[in-house]
Amino acid sequence: MDRSRFISRILPKTTFHPKNVLLTVWWSQAGLIHYKFLPTGKTITANKYCTQIKEIHKKLAVMCPAMVDRKTPLLLYDNARPHVAQQTLEKLNELMIKTVPHPPYSPDLSPTDYHIFQALDYFLSGKLLKNKDSSKQVFQEFLASGTSDFYQTGILKLVSR
Repeated sequence: MDRSRFISRILPKTTFHPKNVLLTVWWSQAGLIHYKFLPTGKTITANKYCTQIKEIHKKLAVMCPAMVDRKTPLLLYDNARPHVAQQTLEKLNELMIKTVPHPPYSPDLSPTDYHIFQALDYFLSGKLLKNKDSSKQVFQEFLASGTSDFYQTGILKLVSR
């Protein structure tokens, strides 16, 4: 066997690996509140998470004042490190946001995972996303394709889970 052909077969082809796009989504049963695409190669940190919490709180005050004006708005999220960091807990206390306890390793209790991202995965089937801009465009199309009760349905499914 020709040695150069053998080497080319065992070396990985790095040019074929797609880049991941990280998307954070904040929503309520009333609808989408906020979403953000993180820069390529970056991940969510406690600092970024606290910044988003502050942005969400401001948006909620405009979109749904009753939710912010109540004694304590409720936040359901998993227990990933940025979500339970001391800095995050302090920000939640500052904004008087109460969290709903989430058992570890329970993706079936995450409406974003089982409802929004499951529907998004179905929507993306057969689509080729070449770059981050095309990902953003397709996500906008996904949002526009939803029914008026899409978000409420996701929250109500929590009862059965």
